[in-house]
Amino acid sequence: MYTFRIILGMLFGFFLPILLSVCAIFSLFDSSLGVSTRTAARDLQSGEGVEEFQPESVKGGTSFAVVRSDQGLDPELDRAFFLSFVVRFDQLPTVGFRHNIISKYASKEHPYPGWAIALRSLETSMRPEVYVKGKSGSGGWFTFDRINIRPGGWYSFSLLLKPKEFMALYVQEVGGVGEATQSEHLDTGVRFLGGQDISAVDITKTASDIYLGTIRQGPTGFTGEVGLVLLAHPGEINPAVEQLRKFLQGGPVEIAKKLLPEDIQLWVTDKGKDESRYARMIEFTGRPSWQTNP
Repeated sequence: MYTFRIILGMLFGFFLPILLSVCAIFSLFDSSLGVSTRTAARDLQSGEGVEEFQPESVKGGTSFAVVRSDQGLDPELDRAFFLSFVVRFDQLPTVGFRHNIISKYASKEHPYPGWAIALRSLETSMRPEVYVKGKSGSGGWFTFDRINIRPGGWYSFSLLLKPKEFMALYVQEVGGVGEATQSEHLDTGVRFLGGQDISAVDITKTASDIYLGTIRQGPTGFTGEVGLVLLAHPGEINPAVEQLRKFLQGGPVEIAKKLLPEDIQLWVTDKGKDESRYARMIEFTGRPSWQTNP
């Protein structure tokens, strides 16, 4: 019996400190968890430590705009369709996604007729794409040559489309909205990004609005600004690559001077207004950094 008491005492003497330590740890953990939970709840109530939600259209200096539907803003069978604009990307699309820059297509009418220009990120390259689709379902996204886009830089894209024939895309890095190429580090030349055969695509006019800088695919959507937009139906324009390169030099501001006023359908200048003869209303969401007037 005496021996049993000695053994029992030894066991209690060994396990009791361990048991007390475990209880103390659980008590401390429960107390810390309670404090953390209460702190998180208080922060949620006060707004501290919680990022305030902001719509993508105004976050990070991004601006979007809408030009209400007008069939003069669609390609016409008997005339060339010309579009030139400048754009800045704050961040590039995630691999596998595209960001629409300008679009005018019926997103609720299958097979989504209309047109758009986007930047798409592939595993190996960044490529601009042009969407041209008719009510019959002909056409779709056309991919052009790879391009090196520098986040924060301004780029002038120009599209020449001749319905039932071809379309060609060009790009030039520019110093900013309405500015000539100024910095020595810029690639000041107009680069030809390739042409596409659209002879099998039927051209469709839609009742859709034009969206500048729209959110589409990817986890973040487009962030940046579409600066100037020049849309025209020029009667005569030389499609030869070298002639077009000279014609496009300097971006929309310089191109607008070379077009006849009656050919210009839309001309969104740095005043944020349509200075074509149609004077269409431009509805901005967010304050564009490039506007010269409030």
